[in-house]
Amino acid sequence: MQKMFGLKTMAILTVVAMAVAKSSLLFASGCLEKYEQDASKYAKEIAFIQALEKKNFFYLPEIGPYLKSLDAIPLMRDQDLQILLQIGFKEEIFCSPDVLSLTDILYRLRKGHFYETLESVSAMCELDDPSKSLKLVELQKMLKKLRQDFSPFPQEVHFRNPKKIDLTGNFEWYLNPEDHRIYVRPNRENHKEKFAPVMKGGNLFLLEEKEKVGNRNQWNLHDGTGVPSTLKKGEYIKEFQAASEIVVALSNENRFHMYKPTVLERPVDWYKEIGDPLGQELFLPKDSKAWTFGCSVKEKPDIRYTKEFMDQKDIVHYFEDGLGNKFDFGFTATLFSLDPNGRVIRYTDTGLPGNWSRAFVTPDRGMFQAENISSAGSTMFIVGKDDGSGQRKMYTRMYDYEIMGGCPGNYHSFEGTKDADPNTIHELCTGVRHRPLPGWSEVAPIPLTGKATMSNRIAIFLTGEGNAARELRVLGSNEVGATGYWHKPLYASEWEFAVTGEEVSNYEPSTLAKAVATAGELLPGQSFTYNYSEGSMQSLDTKEKFKATLKDFHWYLGDAEPAAITITTPSGKSFDIALHIVDAWILTAQKQKRDALIGDADGESKILMGSLRVPQEILESQDPEIKSIVDKYLRKFHNQVDKFSVTANDESVSIREVEASYPLTMHFQRERDRRGYYEQHANLPTLIATEKEWSNPKLLEKKIALNQQMLANLDDGLSTRMENFKNGITTGVAAALFPALRFGAKLFGAEKNHPEFGAIYEQMPVTLGPHAKENWSSVFRSQGEGKTKALETLSERIQNYEVRLQELKKE
Repeated sequence: MQKMFGLKTMAILTVVAMAVAKSSLLFASGCLEKYEQDASKYAKEIAFIQALEKKNFFYLPEIGPYLKSLDAIPLMRDQDLQILLQIGFKEEIFCSPDVLSLTDILYRLRKGHFYETLESVSAMCELDDPSKSLKLVELQKMLKKLRQDFSPFPQEVHFRNPKKIDLTGNFEWYLNPEDHRIYVRPNRENHKEKFAPVMKGGNLFLLEEKEKVGNRNQWNLHDGTGVPSTLKKGEYIKEFQAASEIVVALSNENRFHMYKPTVLERPVDWYKEIGDPLGQELFLPKDSKAWTFGCSVKEKPDIRYTKEFMDQKDIVHYFEDGLGNKFDFGFTATLFSLDPNGRVIRYTDTGLPGNWSRAFVTPDRGMFQAENISSAGSTMFIVGKDDGSGQRKMYTRMYDYEIMGGCPGNYHSFEGTKDADPNTIHELCTGVRHRPLPGWSEVAPIPLTGKATMSNRIAIFLTGEGNAARELRVLGSNEVGATGYWHKPLYASEWEFAVTGEEVSNYEPSTLAKAVATAGELLPGQSFTYNYSEGSMQSLDTKEKFKATLKDFHWYLGDAEPAAITITTPSGKSFDIALHIVDAWILTAQKQKRDALIGDADGESKILMGSLRVPQEILESQDPEIKSIVDKYLRKFHNQVDKFSVTANDESVSIREVEASYPLTMHFQRERDRRGYYEQHANLPTLIATEKEWSNPKLLEKKIALNQQMLANLDDGLSTRMENFKNGITTGVAAALFPALRFGAKLFGAEKNHPEFGAIYEQMPVTLGPHAKENWSSVFRSQGEGKTKALETLSERIQNYEVRLQELKKE
């Protein structure tokens, strides 16, 4: 045995065994019993533990198979392993906080996962027995090596980075790139008391150090495994984010997996069918520039868990509308994705169909280009490009589907008063919310003096209830060049700096995101919004028709960013009215590729709800023509919420009065002046052969294959028509059923107990009907001009490259 395993390892373990026998460090508080409860499963572990507790244990056959594994731990010197085992290798490792297999224990030892345990044990030993100071010096040297040489774990977490770390009220989070598992440990800033949180099966336990259920400062696998149970073979986690202890993991297949302890069922498990009422697998757009996750929730113990596992700082409870009135949140867990152009932020949440068809634009009506995004409690934080001096503009805005102004079940008004009692908080689906929801607000600039810098790595964190309870953080350096992060409360004017010594670098989007952004970039002087220069307003009642145009419009503009409708009288006078739009609730979800085609004339028109607001001077105008038009057709709609259905794309916009036999209608058109989805993707820089590729047969063959793959991806006519056919049937049936459902709700008194039913039944047919019509028309619509051009471009390019390839092969 001695020759087989080496004198070094046996000598070390002999010393360890003797120390263990004298000090009884191992398993003093019942860890062994945890293994013995399932003795057949943990036979190897029990044999190993028992062998460690005996003198001269290396003569026992049970220990033999493990000596080589222990000998492979890459520490500084022989005595380092001796100190490791003697001081730290006890139940903080074996029960951490659940029992581990021996393979896991040895693997984690070799990877340096237990330096936190060693630190805490060293401090305890120093207090208990000052005579161990010499060993502590050696231990500190070993800890330093563990951190510097091979421990993957961060010493501190202050930030959010989807590829690596996150921070919530209870926990610090880490995605280990070696095993693609998520680890957690107590949030050290927030839990300085003797109790520390441990999560298991969705339940939170507050444990004392003396309870010995794992070391409270140790990095432990999230919920015992660190990986979603829903992963397919070959699938692994590449990014993640956590908010209010809800976890969203993004796999290498761009599929999202969610862990949501708010559900009442225990134990909690992962799931991948995201959305309601028709959940499906959700994929991040492949060309996404950046993504983030946030959660807004109120305590409601009869339907969800919150305070049972969330820190109080992570329960935002309510938001304040434009008048300052307070309204409860329900439960809104929202994912956001930044488009490659940096101008559109797409979003979806667990109560919506699982797609990315909803979005809002960046500041300056989409002219601001964001480089990175972060969200917390429905507040979006964005940062833009370096202006050349190192300074970057930053903005914040509250936005999610529940509060943006179009959520069915809530009541809204352009008029209203502030509540007399500032402490009044209206329950969900009660009270009247003021519109519009405030738009973007610019953040005070960071004082970049001396050696101070700021990066585009940003983060926002919840700090309690209400709109203001947020903290902004930006990685950078201070005036003397020390690295760390700038931070301030959301509405504060001054930034402070925390020195952490961490590495500072800028976030870089994927190669595909950069390529798509380049292919779809605006021309100099071109605005992101559209002007529809041809149009009319017509009453189907009186048959009167007036020339009209639509200016500065985009289907992703929010309620706070109205477009202008210019109406021209028969004599040539003109006046403007405002068109406010909000997202319409739709039932069905398109496949992942279709989301970017929403609003594209080659894809699917966007369905919206519209409201008209007439300027006061126009309402009071005494001009006979203007007054006649206003009195006949517009005054009754002024400040009335969502009286129009809007169907919009980049070539046409149709506006139609709802719930009217002879409605007021408007229709606008424009000539396309920029590339749409298909043309952008057909002209990606990655598809164009460089001079080097043009002269190299092997490289040119690869370029041909890329173009052929893109051609196959874009030429999807049949599958798209079938998807629209299915969605048209589903949405049409739902639209037809809602009137019957409302009649039943009134008959049985459901609306009295659930006031939200009234609003839902009023709004649903209005939004579902136009969406069903859009899906049906898409089935029979001929292929768009943009798609035709894109397919022709790809086919011609492939043909040219193949001709060139034959020429190269002849040379």
